[in-house]
Amino acid sequence: MNPFVVMIVKYVMPAVAWIISVFIPGRSSKVALREAKNKAWIMSLVNDVESALPPKGTYKPLGELVDKCYALGTFPALWAVEGLGRYYGDTFPERQLPIKGVLTDPSLSGLPNKSMTMLHAGIGLAFARRSLTGLSAGSPTVELGKALEQFIGWCKDSSRPGYVGCAYESLGLVTLILHNPALARVLDKLLAEVNPEVASYMWRGAGRALYFHPKNFIPGWKCPWRGVGMVRQIAPHEMARQNLRAGISWATTVVNMRHPEIMESVLLYQGDHHPDRDLVVNGMVSS
Repeated sequence: MNPFVVMIVKYVMPAVAWIISVFIPGRSSKVALREAKNKAWIMSLVNDVESALPPKGTYKPLGELVDKCYALGTFPALWAVEGLGRYYGDTFPERQLPIKGVLTDPSLSGLPNKSMTMLHAGIGLAFARRSLTGLSAGSPTVELGKALEQFIGWCKDSSRPGYVGCAYESLGLVTLILHNPALARVLDKLLAEVNPEVASYMWRGAGRALYFHPKNFIPGWKCPWRGVGMVRQIAPHEMARQNLRAGISWATTVVNMRHPEIMESVLLYQGDHHPDRDLVVNGMVSS
């Protein structure tokens, strides 16, 4: 990660969040600052991921690298393993190997079950980035269709039973973080015709991405989480809105699981009588 970006994420954004939160009635400035710091820390954990990986151009057994990620500590390992999955997925074309059986090869049977969710999310990141390289919302429909077909094929060929959805979700993160909502809406239309299930996973992953969006670092006036308002702006239909909303809830829960006071604040704004209660609960339970 660029050192300048690290500095902005770790220091500037949390400070701005604290200053603004002081003027928001009913919103604890300490809670706002803690949440901003949690997001910043998660985003900067990529540096810890790099420390667990071999030098560029060299490769080690995946099981050995998984062990190194868990040596970072239980909570950092969650994110390190996702980064490892992305790295491992990228090594296949680098080694001129076909992208197939990335996590289903019999030689990987000894990988710990606890690593499967985030490893699949990681290979999904690698597949989505490679599939969408050079494309945009204005790209020819044929090219976008081929990219989706390629992405879905890679995920199916490389995922263990029950985990392909984790890989599919990463399409939403890549689309929103490396591209824009316009591309997500175009892909949604194409997926509605060929694979609606992947579209729902994509929007859920996009919701996770929204939680880390720079605008969502800054508490809002009517609602502390600007990402909630961004859902309404981005979603082209109700299915997308519901998955975006649940995705934000998923990310909020995982990122802040060590600080229950943040989740208490979430429930004060999104509790029993909130119209999106079921979506919030869905994200929390899924996490």
